[in-house]
Amino acid sequence: NSLRNVIFVSPADWLSKKINLIFPNFSVKVIKNGISLPLKVGDKKYLREKYGLGENKKIILFSSNNLDDKNKGIRHILKAADDLVKDNNIVFLLAGKGKISSANVLSLGYLDKKQMSEIYALSDVYCFLSEAETMPLSLLEAKAAGLFIFASDIPANKEALAGYDRFEILTAESVNNLENKILSLKIIDGIKNVKENRTAVEFCEEYLSLYKEVLN
Repeated sequence: NSLRNVIFVSPADWLSKKINLIFPNFSVKVIKNGISLPLKVGDKKYLREKYGLGENKKIILFSSNNLDDKNKGIRHILKAADDLVKDNNIVFLLAGKGKISSANVLSLGYLDKKQMSEIYALSDVYCFLSEAETMPLSLLEAKAAGLFIFASDIPANKEALAGYDRFEILTAESVNNLENKILSLKIIDGIKNVKENRTAVEFCEEYLSLYKEVLN
């Protein structure tokens, strides 16, 4: 009887459908993640000078809480960087805990919110190649920053990128050709701080509303 009042909270529509299949007699509430990064952090030229990066470089960003987490797909980034090592116009940035030494790769370590905002703003491309996610916050942040995004073919990524027009979903086969996709990509700066961005405040307000509903 105590389970009758249980409400599952899902961060994504695709996941809520899975929960409904497994637990058809329970309520499922979708509360999607919101971003909290400051997006107005300076123009690209200024930020590239600040971090010692070339103004005309094509900068590819990959981030993860733990760079050693193999499920995040970093092997594809390192392969692409190795294949493009002779191209002096392309730089790969890695943000996250851990240090990876590889030619053509700059490992930045852990970054705070302001630093991460600056790295998004100075980058051209974001690669999110995780094998499994629920609703990836970093993908929403890269989208808000207007970056072109290469993303793995999983439900969470497709939902996170819905309504965005600057991305390509990579299948298990096409991700092995990442270096050529990066080479052929024409860089056009995206729209920064678009109104559709869902904020962390909205996320918290929905949770607070749900708590009040349950308590009453």
